[in-house]
Amino acid sequence: MTAEGADRATVVDPYDHLHDESYADAFARGRVGAATLVTVAGRAVETLDGDWRFAIDPHDEGLRQAWYADEPVPASDWTVPRDYDDGAWQTAPVPACWNMLRPEWRHYEGGAWYTRTLDHQPGEAGERTVLHVGAAAYEARVFLNGQFLGAHRGASTPFCVELTGHLRPGANRLQIQVDNARRADRVPMRHTDWFNYGGLYRSVTLLRLPALFIRNFGVALVPGSGLRRVAVDVTLSDPVDGTATVAHRRGCCRPPPFPSPPGAGGWSSTSLRSCGRRSRRASTASPCALAPMPWPTASASARLPWRASASSSTGATSPCAASRCMRMISRSARPATRRTSAAATPTPRRWAATSSASPITRTTRGRRPSPTRSG
Repeated sequence: MTAEGADRATVVDPYDHLHDESYADAFARGRVGAATLVTVAGRAVETLDGDWRFAIDPHDEGLRQAWYADEPVPASDWTVPRDYDDGAWQTAPVPACWNMLRPEWRHYEGGAWYTRTLDHQPGEAGERTVLHVGAAAYEARVFLNGQFLGAHRGASTPFCVELTGHLRPGANRLQIQVDNARRADRVPMRHTDWFNYGGLYRSVTLLRLPALFIRNFGVALVPGSGLRRVAVDVTLSDPVDGTATVAHRRGCCRPPPFPSPPGAGGWSSTSLRSCGRRSRRASTASPCALAPMPWPTASASARLPWRASASSSTGATSPCAASRCMRMISRSARPATRRTSAAATPTPRRWAATSSASPITRTTRGRRPSPTRSG
């Protein structure tokens, strides 16, 4: 080989990434979903809402060319040609669908990049930091300081990515690549009549948590218990030898206009022994202990305050709190609108219990005795 040929062999083609058709394979790992979700109920959060630097990326150049790997530098210091300069990007508000921000983005389908700086001040020893994204349409990939941390698919559900161990004191560069391109394994699929919105369209927040924390907990009526018993489930962040305590406020679930019984307002608690990651107990005393009664109106609702805490044999504790809203749902799963006389009330067949801190609706079912109908 001649000297000229050797020189050519050592030249790195700065556009070689354009021919890489397996560029997305590296981001197929690290899927996050329900198992890693952390409830925000009753917790202090740091909001990341506001203006983020933003750029559309119709050909996935950001993933092909690894935009996330390069620290921002002036164009005069670039060693290879780039297709972007995030310091010169326009901004986009979060939360928002990019379709509504500019006329030329209204029907845009493809990738886009959100970038912002996090100023991190380390907390107590063992503190964990979790990124909570309310929703991103459709697939989101999270990068911090050039490292890929996880990906989520699904435009309607929240997800969490733990940043612990990747944050550095001071400025940190957080990037979220969002892609709403139509594909056969996505919603919508190709050739579907659908307004295909995209972007970070729900709030983005940070959670600062202790080493051991409650990942999630839920409360549901026990079928066949006459509305007097509930099932409680607590999910811990890690397998520990410890105890989870669940408390409810007594007598606070009567819907208006029914008055609360004497002694209402105090807290009643029960303990659940942990077993691996989950502390379970099939049923506990009902938070209201009321005889079944017809729901007064379709619009009536009542909140059931709950709080939970977990403690381990090492003394670590973690609190969490939430309230659940109970309201009547008609047979057709829509609010009842039938007019009734004073002696008759609509008969609920299904109760929906909705967390005050989550957009997700969970349904619990319990049978109620058939009331005497008038007329």
